[in-house]
Amino acid sequence: MNDGLKISAIAVDGGGTHCRIAGVTESGCEVVVKGAANAFTDFDGTVKTITAGLNELGELMSVPVDTLAVTPAYLGLAGVVDQQTGQDLQKALPFATVKIEGDGRSAVRAALGSEDGIVAHCGTGSFFGLQRDNTQRLVGGWGAVLDDIASARWMGCRALSLTLYATDGLVTMTGLTKHVMDLHGSPKSILEFANRADASEIGQLAKTVSDFAQQNDEVAAQIFNEGALLIEGIVSKLGWTEEPVCLTGGLGPEYVSYLPEVMQSKIVDPKGEPLDGAVELALEFSREAGQ
Repeated sequence: MNDGLKISAIAVDGGGTHCRIAGVTESGCEVVVKGAANAFTDFDGTVKTITAGLNELGELMSVPVDTLAVTPAYLGLAGVVDQQTGQDLQKALPFATVKIEGDGRSAVRAALGSEDGIVAHCGTGSFFGLQRDNTQRLVGGWGAVLDDIASARWMGCRALSLTLYATDGLVTMTGLTKHVMDLHGSPKSILEFANRADASEIGQLAKTVSDFAQQNDEVAAQIFNEGALLIEGIVSKLGWTEEPVCLTGGLGPEYVSYLPEVMQSKIVDPKGEPLDGAVELALEFSREAGQ
């Protein structure tokens, strides 16, 4: 047991692909990376992921899990769509003092710091955030079935759909659509894959679309143009007045060249990773909790 280690807060950044759990000390952070943590699509799995991660963090830091559990914790998790979900998680998890929110707030905080701007996050899923005058407005993030526009999962679905349209002769059979068809073997296999695969599996096709787009593939370019148009529409509806725009997530930066030039000129790199935002919010919460 490390008696001299002072842990200020626990920070959790949980998404559709992985979950990172950090123990924050005066000298920095110790971080454990686990699997997906989406409270809406897999509540029980999220609880198991975070609990297992907390146990692993305790071993890494040579600190009893009971000590970690009484440390103020901030959790930014995908799939926390209402207060009830957060309350249910509080009951299911071992934390004594905890604040649970969707993953959007910490991601926007990490990307923009304290500055005004807009974040378009396109990872496995997607959401958008406006930060202005130290307040945030978050939109989207309603999941793979009804939302997640311009996300990796959305892009994978478009690649599958357009491959089927290519077999119907409705769009050109390009290198991308031929590759997708060869990968699955038949339209029936594509349908079976789409019905059984989770968002992360379908989202893996986004890398293929990106590779073919770099080869000027017509269908791949169409998908990127469609996604960029969706991003532009949401950013405009958020009331964009040419503040900085930050494209985050594994796919977000891929859209830059497909956006209007005026928006391209305002693109900025993120100041940090989502976990950085979760750490900042965890420390703020710890101070509010008086610890």
